[in-house]
Amino acid sequence: MNEPRTLTFDEARQLPAIAALPEGERTEEQAAIWEVYSVRNRWEAERLRQRNAERTERAEQARQAETEYHRQIMAPHDGDALQRFLHALQNTTPRREPVRIDDSPENVLRYLTAAYSAIVEANGRSFINDEFTAKTLSDTSRWLSGNGKPGLILSGNVGVGKTTLTQAVAKVLFIREGKKMPIWEAKRIATLGRGDSGEKVLADLCKTNLLGVDDLGVESVTVKNFGNESNPMIDLLSERYNKRMFTIITTNLTSEDICERYGVRIADRINELCNKISYDYRQKSYRH
Repeated sequence: MNEPRTLTFDEARQLPAIAALPEGERTEEQAAIWEVYSVRNRWEAERLRQRNAERTERAEQARQAETEYHRQIMAPHDGDALQRFLHALQNTTPRREPVRIDDSPENVLRYLTAAYSAIVEANGRSFINDEFTAKTLSDTSRWLSGNGKPGLILSGNVGVGKTTLTQAVAKVLFIREGKKMPIWEAKRIATLGRGDSGEKVLADLCKTNLLGVDDLGVESVTVKNFGNESNPMIDLLSERYNKRMFTIITTNLTSEDICERYGVRIADRINELCNKISYDYRQKSYRH
């Protein structure tokens, strides 16, 4: 079926009024607009169904191929089956080394403090290295130079410097290691389930080596994609957990809030993927 035309902007503006009218009371022009809308919806739904069917078929083919491969590896025709299996297992489950700054925590702290201060002053404010800021900078530096978990989650009140710290980490990584870390707002990620272009961007974010996710919890958990619900944020976090990828998350949510909002499964995966730095509850917003 050829792709049907889409509604013009003016036609789309009329849809709510047309939808409110009984079918028999619509003008000929309104009926034509509604028909275009209906045909397009059916086409998009069928297209989505076909894509999902293709994905399911590819997944099944991959599963069958993997099953056959493992069957051959474990075939008891000689005494080396276990060794071949262990060799294959090592090749198919490579260990992902965490991204780190190859320097002492003290030096990394100096870089991070300088970057943090520069960002604060570029925003027209004075950098104050109080006890709360000093502690979070120090904790982050130890994580960034050590052997902690692949990710980091910064949790605390609004305005305490979580986003600024993430931006500072991105600057240190770029200047010291030549590695770029894009930072995406969570509510922007939540819109990526809509259409082919959104799905491609989401797939790219799942694969990028370093990623910052800012303000987890302010976005809609589910979005409509051709009439079907999708969960871009949950998909992204699950994929990055599966691959143990470098991910920094900022949020105003507590661990209990994350569990309630995203479910036990995602909360558990975030906990396993990320070291957690919790800002002191006494710390006030720097924006006041």
